[in-house]
Amino acid sequence: MLKKGFARVAVVALLAATMVVAPVSKDAQAQSAQGATAFSISFPSVVVLHYWSALNMTLSTAELTDFLIGNTTGNDDRGTKGAVTISDNAGTFEADAAITSSVTDPAAVTLHVQNAWAVRAVGTAALPNVTMSFTASSTTLTGPGANSIGASNYFVGTGGGVPSTSTVSFAAPGLSTPEVGDISLDLNLTGAGQSGTYSGSWTLQAEIT
Repeated sequence: MLKKGFARVAVVALLAATMVVAPVSKDAQAQSAQGATAFSISFPSVVVLHYWSALNMTLSTAELTDFLIGNTTGNDDRGTKGAVTISDNAGTFEADAAITSSVTDPAAVTLHVQNAWAVRAVGTAALPNVTMSFTASSTTLTGPGANSIGASNYFVGTGGGVPSTSTVSFAAPGLSTPEVGDISLDLNLTGAGQSGTYSGSWTLQAEIT
């Protein structure tokens, strides 16, 4: 009985060993296939203009005073006048203090608005640039009552300086980092006789060229 039991155990062990070491047939292996696909994207040209639909600016009394008289410490233009001659005019002493207004001309004031617009754009081989233009919808900013501020010389530019032309061109900057620019216009303040809001409008246009 021991010999038969031993023989049976030996056969089972031999079969188990055979199953472990026997190679897996090719038919039982995982199958795979591979292929390469070429793909392309037809990418368009595009221009995106970032701008303010309304821009509400405030001019303070201190800033206007400083502009008119160059005095940053107050709203009075003080000075000392010497060598004034007093003369007799039919029993009345008269002296001319000869005061004059500031040399600043309120009829020709440049307003420089920095970082007023930005453009992101993708051009083409034939049209690689963007041209910005700045035009006026009117030449008057309408104020309270019959008061107004004249506006002219609408200029646009890049680089941070005061713009001096109505158009400016630059290479299409792509989609990540935009081209940022300024605007400027000349104001005539002589018609502004009352405080309040003076309103007008302008048009900015970005075009791939």
